[in-house]
Amino acid sequence: MTSPELTHTNPGFTNVAPYQTHLQAIVSARFCTAAALLGRPVEDYDFYDELQDPELLQLAEKIELRMSEHDDDTVDVEVYQTDGMLRVSGTENETLFPSLDKVIAKFFRITSDLPGLNRDQIVETVMALDRVADIEDLMKLLVTSKKRVMS
Repeated sequence: MTSPELTHTNPGFTNVAPYQTHLQAIVSARFCTAAALLGRPVEDYDFYDELQDPELLQLAEKIELRMSEHDDDTVDVEVYQTDGMLRVSGTENETLFPSLDKVIAKFFRITSDLPGLNRDQIVETVMALDRVADIEDLMKLLVTSKKRVMS
């Protein structure tokens, strides 16, 4: 993985195992990249408490981090496999300033297991927040059916 200097020098970015805390794992480029390559649920906050996954740790050891020689915000990932190399590039601005479609997709993904949410209506309400007369209208939409039963 090749990343810009500002990314590469972030505290914890180059962390290696053993990971003692959730924070050490979540900021480690090796841990996060290995998890993503293995299809682990990197968008799940609780996943980063799984610090002893042997398959993930073995792959993380193989990840080489390099600082880019260019002054840009591109991150390049090269994966060497038995049948060839896969290369992907992206810019950090795509992560720092995601498109509206990406934000909505993430909202749907991280709320998928919450029963009783009308996700479409929540998105519609948030997108028209400047026209919402009473914020309580939005707050009612954010209460899951599980919480409604308890109250």
